[in-house]
Amino acid sequence: MYLTKLMPIMGDDYLIHQEVKKLFEDTQKVLFQQTDSCLIVLSDLPCTKGKTVPVDFSSYALSEEQHLFSVRLNAASRSTKTGKRETVLPDKVEAWVASRLSKIGVEAVFQIKPEGIRKSLRKDKVISLSSIFVTGYMTVKEPDLFRKALESGIGHGKGFGYGLLNIFS
Repeated sequence: MYLTKLMPIMGDDYLIHQEVKKLFEDTQKVLFQQTDSCLIVLSDLPCTKGKTVPVDFSSYALSEEQHLFSVRLNAASRSTKTGKRETVLPDKVEAWVASRLSKIGVEAVFQIKPEGIRKSLRKDKVISLSSIFVTGYMTVKEPDLFRKALESGIGHGKGFGYGLLNIFS
C-alpha cells in the first residue's frame, strides 16, 4: 500500500474523485481525504505525482495496540422499508459510530464533529452525503479486521472521500 500527498483539488467530492482516478490505474481502488492544505490518497500502487511513501499496516494492527485516530464518515444506513440509504438521526449517531468501529475490531473513545450535508453533482443528478468527522482513541481487539479496515476503509461513500482511517501513533 502507498500513501500519496498531493495539492488540494478544487470542486465537489465527485469531481475530486474523478481527478484522483485519473492519477491512478483504472483497476485499482483508491481512498482519499482532502483537507484545506492537501489531498491524501491511499492506493495499491505508487503514484508518479506528489510525494508517495510505502506503508505497512501490519505494525499498526497488533492486538491491544492503542492509537489516536480520525476518520470522515458518511452517517447513513440502509432503510429496511425503502432499501435506500438515509441519514442517521442526530440522537443515534454516537451509537452508529460505535457500531462501525466495533465491526472493524476496535474499541474506541471518540468525539464527533458534524460537518453537514455535502452535495456533489454527477450527470445532472445531485448526490447528498451526511458528513461527520470522528476523532478519538482506539484499542485494537481484532487485528485482522482492523488491518483490512486500514487497507479498505470503512463505511459508505469511499469514492467521495469518506472512510480513510487516519492513525497517529
